[in-house]
Amino acid sequence: MQLFLQDNAVNRCSRDLLFTRGLSFARKPIARCALLLIVFFACNKQMLRAQTGTTTSNHLPSAEKIVQSYLKTIGGKKRIASIRDATYEWEIQLKERSMGIAKTQMKFPASVRAQLTFGNGEIVSAANPRSAWIYGLDGRVHTLTDAEAAAARLQAGLDASHLLDIKKRNVLARIVSLRTGAADSAYVVEFSLRSGARLRYLFSPTTKLLIGIEDDARNTTTRFGDYRSEGSILEAHRMNVDIRGSGELTFLLKRVTYNAGIADAVFDPPQPAEALDVPALLREVSRNQDQLEQRFTEYSFIQKETAREISSKGEIKKETVKVFEVFPIANRKPVMKLISENGFHYPASAQLKNKSEWRMNSQVLNGTRTRMNRRSKGDTPSGRRRKALTRNRVRMTT
Repeated sequence: MQLFLQDNAVNRCSRDLLFTRGLSFARKPIARCALLLIVFFACNKQMLRAQTGTTTSNHLPSAEKIVQSYLKTIGGKKRIASIRDATYEWEIQLKERSMGIAKTQMKFPASVRAQLTFGNGEIVSAANPRSAWIYGLDGRVHTLTDAEAAAARLQAGLDASHLLDIKKRNVLARIVSLRTGAADSAYVVEFSLRSGARLRYLFSPTTKLLIGIEDDARNTTTRFGDYRSEGSILEAHRMNVDIRGSGELTFLLKRVTYNAGIADAVFDPPQPAEALDVPALLREVSRNQDQLEQRFTEYSFIQKETAREISSKGEIKKETVKVFEVFPIANRKPVMKLISENGFHYPASAQLKNKSEWRMNSQVLNGTRTRMNRRSKGDTPSGRRRKALTRNRVRMTT
């Protein structure tokens, strides 16, 4: 419809161009060339949109409406809210051949655990508000960090709640695009946290069901299908997990158990076999911290700050990105030098450069001079303690 309206606008513009001031198409070759150019660019624009297969979010439903339609389709908010925990039992297949079994456990509001058992061992992974970890085939527990941990916690919160009341957990949802192509079209909804975690959920415009999850942090794409009733809600009985570089596994749902009373400890990492000497660990951490603080002031680092203004519909109205070079200074705030803002690199001229560097150097110099003066006068923590002891001794002798 949008392309049809644009084509009509192009035709009206071409007619105005041809017949203004009494010109006709047959009598003026210039008008003929202008019409051909207009049609050429209009066709190229239409072909470009067809190749990209995406539609911008200007004329799409909001992310909140898409999620509400999904919740209504699978059973409604009241039925979903009655599920406090769930256990799913799966059969794992690789190219239609059985490879093992799997069990996934979820507990409201944000705890998920998955156990995959193969012929050569098992893989266990879990995420909750306290930790995110994985137990690999090597028999060791690995703690997830940075982007992987953030993405795992975000997905745990979304899956364990079935996307119910995500605003209460400070999860931002925004519609990205309508993706079309050879397969079924899908609304692309991005869920994100302030920590930087981002996941893309794909919803079918026709069935309103969740058909996929894309996780760039863990290089994983999950597809859902074969929705059937389990208890009081619809559940996907087929799940395809594609881990880039490792191939695609198919999970076939065999059984679901709701509200079995799963303990919170199930989602915590396994305890080590050896006892931990906590006092010795704290002493070692203290020694390392002292060395770290001494070396910290010898380095500088780059700090990137991103500020986003979000509308009531979850769309980004304004985004500001600033990059600073930070110089840590002992016993005071670090010196921050603005390098760039929204891609524009500072300083714009030699005058600004000299001015910013002069301010930075003067602050560092003043801080150094202050510390040197205090040391020369004995105004240091150790010097103040010695003076206090001396005063106390004098009072005792008198």
